[in-house]
Amino acid sequence: MTVTIHGAFGLCHNDEFGSEELYVVVKRLDLELQDQIDDTEREAQQITGGMSWWHAELRVDSLRKQDFNSKSDPLSEAELESLERLRGIRPSERSDDEAREYKSLRARAPISTADASVLARMKELLTQRRGLMRQTQMRSSPTKPGSLRVYPDDELQVVLMEDDPFFDDTCFGSTVILDQSSLTTPSLEIKKDDNTLLTLNFRPLSR
Repeated sequence: MTVTIHGAFGLCHNDEFGSEELYVVVKRLDLELQDQIDDTEREAQQITGGMSWWHAELRVDSLRKQDFNSKSDPLSEAELESLERLRGIRPSERSDDEAREYKSLRARAPISTADASVLARMKELLTQRRGLMRQTQMRSSPTKPGSLRVYPDDELQVVLMEDDPFFDDTCFGSTVILDQSSLTTPSLEIKKDDNTLLTLNFRPLSR
């Protein structure tokens, strides 16, 4: 399934007909896949100590950068000694120069065996979650069209959004049930006050 965006027709704060700032988010309500996504996110939070998936991603980004820096610009013996010395000083007792030096050296220090294990598992979880998310939702815009595989009796949440530098606007939302008759037609229009906002386009999979 793909989506054609026709316009918001005054439903967004600053929309214009055919505006390229418009995009649509479509989500398939699949409880089994959502449970798998939840399990993936829960494991990520457990192994990183994060409060959310977002915090887990921040943690893996930090580890990935440190691992790259430690290999591309490894610490010398003198720098390793300086790092160990600075680690022995309480943060509150470090001078400004020592604090800056510690931060710089720590960013290039080899990650621990435990952190390397966390990084390896998080890479697997990121790939796993990305694959699951592709099966449950998509974002599509005139400049970056997306597609989503759908099935008979799927329940879809379709939300028309407008990109904004500060906070994206929600222009319109609708729930669509794809019964068997819906999928026998090439497209399905979503309207508001006689205006066609979106068209859902269906193409059978090649056998």
